[in-house]
Amino acid sequence: MLRRLNDGFVVWSTPGGACGSLSPQVIKLLNGWAQRSRFSNEAGGLILGFIDSDTEGLLAENLTTPGKGDRRSRTGFYRSARHQQEAKIWNTETGGRGTQIGLWHTHPEADPTPSDVDLVDCSTVLKMGGLTQMACSI
Repeated sequence: MLRRLNDGFVVWSTPGGACGSLSPQVIKLLNGWAQRSRFSNEAGGLILGFIDSDTEGLLAENLTTPGKGDRRSRTGFYRSARHQQEAKIWNTETGGRGTQIGLWHTHPEADPTPSDVDLVDCSTVLKMGGLTQMACSI
């Protein structure tokens, strides 16, 4: 379920109990990278934010975005190591409270389905300790 609040935040929850929010900044960044034309390449990065200690909800506050070292095509996006470095900087800037809470990337389809590559990527990041299980199941 998605619900937009008056302050521009979007809150969400899943039937499995996962929940969280997207800040207006995150929504604006995601909209800016949408594949709106047939020539647009996929874009992606990491979702940065906080884990609410009371609800364990994922509070998305920022994103890493495509840049130097990434590979982009119409149907593919491959993150460079730069994204992980930006996540480390985010953690430092937030006094150790901010963390990587998810992965994001666009798809050219109106109703996207995760590819096998997407699922393996998420599984790999989970094994390396970069995300919570909840973040990949959303």
